[in-house]
Formats: sequence, C-alpha cells, structure tokens
Amino acid sequence: MAQMCGLKAPSHVYSATLKNSSDNDVTVEVEYAGSDSNHSERVTVNVPKGGSQSIEEKTVQTGEHEQRKFVQKLTIKGQDGSTKELTAPFEGVTSPKHGWQFEVGQDGALKSVPQ
Repeated sequence: MAQMCGLKAPSHVYSATLKNSSDNDVTVEVEYAGSDSNHSERVTVNVPKGGSQSIEEKTVQTGEHEQRKFVQKLTIKGQDGSTKELTAPFEGVTSPKHGWQFEVGQDGALKSVPQ
C-alpha cells in the first residue's frame, strides 16, 4: 500500500466569476500570485450592476514549465473613492478551485460564496 505524505492540497482559487448584486457599477482589481514574488500580476475588471464578470486563470512560464497563478486578493474601488479588500485564504475554499464565485452584495461588501 502506498504511503501518504500528509501534504494538504492548496486552497487556491485559479479562476472565478464575480457577481455584482449591488445597485452600482463596480471596478475590481484582481491580484494574482505565483510561486515567486515576481509572478504577481494585477488585472482590473469592471462589473455592471446586476452583472457578472469572469476572472480568468493566469499562468507563468518558469524555465521549461508552466505554472498556474492563483487569485491572492480582490479590491473593490467604490465610486466614492473607498476601497474594500478580500484576501486569500477565501471562506469556503478548502482545495484547488476553478469557477469559484465571489459576490459584491447590496451593501457593497465583497464576499466569497461557498459552493
């Protein structure tokens, strides 16, 4: 019988959908991270009120290998200049996830939606 090494799978989000249930259009900065600090990448997405936007998976080439980046932080920029952040580890994520859902609520708060 094979011996288990005891390592837990990473609780990373690789791709997601961002739903906007608020009454305002929102701008969200998505920060990706990788296995090295120079793999960091930021993408800005605009999500209309009542709409949704895909957060695509990103990769980085490291020598002969391609590695997946993961969503590290989401920052909402409000129309009034305020910002709200949601940082990994995200609520409900216990293993690697594709197509995870984040939602901007009526109150403008950003949350992870456990599935």
